[in-house]
Parts: sequence; C-alpha cells; structure tokens
Amino acid sequence: MAFSFDEYLDLYRHSEYGNGIDSDENCYTPLLKVDCLYYDIDDMKQLLINNQNFVYSQVHINIRSLPAKYDQLKTMISELDNLGINMDFIMLCETFLNETNMNIYQIAGYQFVCNNRLRGKGGGVAMYIKDKFHVVQRTDLTVNHGTEFESIFVEASYNDETLIVGEIYRIPGSNESVSIKRYESILRSLTNFKGTVMIGTDQNFNYLNVERHDKTLELLNLFISSGFFPTITIPTRITHESSSLIDNIYVKLNTKHEVVSGAITADISDHLPIFNLIGRQPLKRSENKYIKTRKLNDGAIQSIKQCLDLCDWFHILNEMSAENAHKYFIALITKALDQFAPEKTLKIKPQNIIRQPWMTPELLELSRTKY
Repeated sequence: MAFSFDEYLDLYRHSEYGNGIDSDENCYTPLLKVDCLYYDIDDMKQLLINNQNFVYSQVHINIRSLPAKYDQLKTMISELDNLGINMDFIMLCETFLNETNMNIYQIAGYQFVCNNRLRGKGGGVAMYIKDKFHVVQRTDLTVNHGTEFESIFVEASYNDETLIVGEIYRIPGSNESVSIKRYESILRSLTNFKGTVMIGTDQNFNYLNVERHDKTLELLNLFISSGFFPTITIPTRITHESSSLIDNIYVKLNTKHEVVSGAITADISDHLPIFNLIGRQPLKRSENKYIKTRKLNDGAIQSIKQCLDLCDWFHILNEMSAENAHKYFIALITKALDQFAPEKTLKIKPQNIIRQPWMTPELLELSRTKY
C-alpha cells in the first residue's frame, strides 16, 4: 500500500511512536499543534495569541545569495521581532559566501557561523544564532563534499540546557544513494546525544512524491527511524509550472512539546522561508478511552434465551397495551443481560484508538514496527 506524505505522517503520529516516547527512550516525537500553514508575516502574530511563549524558534531558507538578499533577510527578521517572534536560529543554505566577504553580513544580536563552498561558485551553508547562546561548532558532525553535500553544526547552550542545531544542503542532481548515506552518517553520530536536535535542510528530495519515489521514502524512513520528525508538510518551492516540498526542519526532542510550523510568504528567494516554534509547555499525554461492553458468549446467550422462555408472552401480548408490553420486555431483557452478561468498562490505550476510517488494526500493527 502506498501512502501520501500526509498519510504517512498521520500513520506515524497515531502509532505508539507518534504518541509517546520513542523506542530508544531518549526522545519524544512532537505533534504539530496546528496544521502546517502558509503565513504572511502580519498573520504570525496570531501564533503569539494562542501560545504565550516558545522555548526555541528557528527559520530555514535557501536564500540563493546572502549578499544579494541580506537587506531583505534583515527586514524579515526585524518584522518578526516587532511581532514578538524572536528567531533563535536562522539557518541558511546557498549563501554564495567566500573567504573575502564571509564576515561582512552580520545581524545585530546574533552570532554568525558559516561553511563556504571551497571550489566553484555558489553553495555554502550558514547560521545566525542568538547572542544568549554559548556556541561551539561541531566539526565532528559536519559532512562536506565539494559540490555535492554541504553542512554545518553547532552545539548551543543556554540555561543549563544544550542542544544541537544543523543546516544541510544537498546539491540537486547528486547521487541519491550517496546523499542518503551522508544523512545517515550524520544521524548516526547524533544517536547518543540526549538533548534537543534541530536540523534545517534543502534536501532536494520532494516529499510530495514519497509514494512514487523509493529514495524519497527511504530518506523519510531514515529520519523517522532515527527519532526525527519533519515539521513541514506543505510545498516550499512554488513556480508557475510546479510545486515541491524539498525544504524541511527536522526536530528530535528530549521532552514532549507542541510544535507550530509553517512557511512564510516572503519574496526573498525562489524557496519560501520555513519555520517552527517549539512550545514551552509540554504536551499532555493522550488520554485513555473508556467504553462499556458485555461479554456475550454462547453460554450467556443460552441463559438469556431460557430466561425469556419462562415468560408468559401470551398473557403479555393479549392483556397489556403495546406501550406497556414494550416497557416490560425492555426491563426483562435488561435484567437478564445484567445477570448473565454484566456490563463492564473496557479501557483502550491511546496507541490502540483508531482515529481515521482507514486506520485499521493491521495498519496500527505495521506502524508499531515502523513499517
């Protein structure tokens, strides 16, 4: 059975892995508080009305030349600041920086780190990180291969909490199998890290084609099986001829928080800026569902039948009004049911609650083995 990207994530959310602590017992899978939506910057103030504060916030964009888009980027960040949305991490790819201009494009209140393409034009990855964080570059996590695959990672500490933030750019046309191995190498290196991890990426694997392209599904499975969840579910690059979902921000949390995500309709690049906001308040765990049930086995049915056979139905049908006869019958069969098949309360755990018409018990079982 082939699933669309949304159906695949929905299946995952409703499995035991999507409703609690993941199998390695070190991370939680975030649930999106709202659908991933498009936002004008002015519309984003609604996010603060519903969510008083966030523990972390980040934005990713394939900027296609930071020197050319520097003023537009600063304007967008300033507009978000004015709304009260202060991005902790601004993750960029295709910066087009080099050794001569890499220190020019600073933003007040942020630290700047970058990895530039060493050969050829274009490329490059970078991050702006709020000054409140103590930052150490994690060169051990960085994987760079010329004009094929570029990345940068930092370890950021604040208020006794340490998290890892990364930005990855997979160059279009690169060998798909090799690129997946690059991602796998990075995710494997993060296996033993117990804190929050956030990875922004232009992966150039289109999740809208996940049911038709094996390598795209392989990448999605790789992230999910490593405890990372993609927070962007809508197209991020839109032209007159096509739309594709090739940018994402993956998160791996050590506590279960609400995550609000979306794309900003800002005309900075041919890729939309994407963001997520991680809520300060932990999510409440899904509650058990309780239903009433009776155990109607063959023995109970036979006993109820014998009880009803003892009744003088001829007298009832001839002497009682239809209304009174009906009431008598209901009272009699209820008494028999309570005696031979007493009502019991059955508890259904969250992972066994079927939330969609297509969520069959078989699919739930498959999701538990991360099918």
